[in-house]
Amino acid sequence: MLPRPHLHFTRHLISSTNPKVHLAINTYHPPLPPSPQPNPPHKLSLILTHATSLHKELWEPIISHLLHSHVAPTIHAIHTWDLRGHGDSSVDQDALAKGKLDWMDLARDLGAIMDWVKERDGKVSLVGIGHSIGGAATLGLQIFNPTFSAILAIEPVIWTDEVLKLRYGADANLDETAPDDLVNNALRRKASFDSREELFKYLKQKPFFSTWTDAALQIYMVVMEGIAIQTQRIDSLKDDDDGFTHPPTSPTPLTLKCSPKSEAVTFAGGATSRYIYSRLPEVTVPVRMLAGRKSYMAHPNFAAPGETGL
Repeated sequence: MLPRPHLHFTRHLISSTNPKVHLAINTYHPPLPPSPQPNPPHKLSLILTHATSLHKELWEPIISHLLHSHVAPTIHAIHTWDLRGHGDSSVDQDALAKGKLDWMDLARDLGAIMDWVKERDGKVSLVGIGHSIGGAATLGLQIFNPTFSAILAIEPVIWTDEVLKLRYGADANLDETAPDDLVNNALRRKASFDSREELFKYLKQKPFFSTWTDAALQIYMVVMEGIAIQTQRIDSLKDDDDGFTHPPTSPTPLTLKCSPKSEAVTFAGGATSRYIYSRLPEVTVPVRMLAGRKSYMAHPNFAAPGETGL
């Protein structure tokens, strides 16, 4: 595990715009200063949205760094949340029945989160940070309901009409297209394991996880939102001495909380993000795009030196 201080946070469960869907949120606060600051800085609240098949606690190493760095005095709160069908948020039964999740529903979910954050945090600047599908949801919300004063989009996955036509043919009904390779890979994913040791070995041999640190894999495995007995209650989690969140000792088998089917229907709805791409010029707040140096998702020319904005 990473040698870092404890992260103290509170858990919340709110309703989305769909009354059948409830969204799980973690809220983290910086340590209180030892004495009142004579000229306190303007405060920011950060809202972090994860990628498909992951969960909100995977942001914790970054959160720990921010809350124990020189920028901590500017942070009012950091909120992370689980997408529907992930972690402690509700499974979207309607999407499972249709075989596809509309990604704009995720932007609407984020809108419900932001209404809750505004009421809770008061007059602070709001910064949206999203990874992959989380970046798409963050930009989508900003287009349809301008909310953020700045956005960090980490390898946002946003399909375009041109790419979809190249992939599926010029005459394809773009609203009905789906990335079959991603969908099928998700459906084939092993979902239950007899032990954490078995799960760890399984993850290490998968290309997607091969570059992850052991600490990140431990968060994914042990934090309960990444791996869980489905009936485990949210309030049964506890903080352990290493600063991460752990479940009580659970019986085997261990079952992925983001089921293969939930992951598959999320991928299947990717074409709905093309509506975001067509309206990106409407995003007028500062936006920084970020891509990994060894990422297979981003072209080497994704962010040429000196380029800014969208």
